[in-house]
Amino acid sequence: MAEAIASSTAQADSSSITLSSGASIQVTADPKLSGDEKVILLHAPDGTNFEPCSTPQGCDVLTAAINRNTITGPITFRLRKTATKQNTSVDYDS
Repeated sequence: MAEAIASSTAQADSSSITLSSGASIQVTADPKLSGDEKVILLHAPDGTNFEPCSTPQGCDVLTAAINRNTITGPITFRLRKTATKQNTSVDYDS
């Protein structure tokens, strides 16, 4: 597992993660998120400025109900963890 966002209670963003076409990663939170805590996907339509995605499915990667999710490329993105009650890390494996 690679650490995308270090364990803390503060809102935090990962650095950029790039997946080539067909490559995928699974993202998890430890410990599980609760309440309205979440991890969202940020993308850079202009290649530079990251912003929350705008898709009909929404931007939520992890929530209290979803603790493991898969992201498939091609895509360059960042993950944003909202503030959490407990120290929470966001990790991924490929």
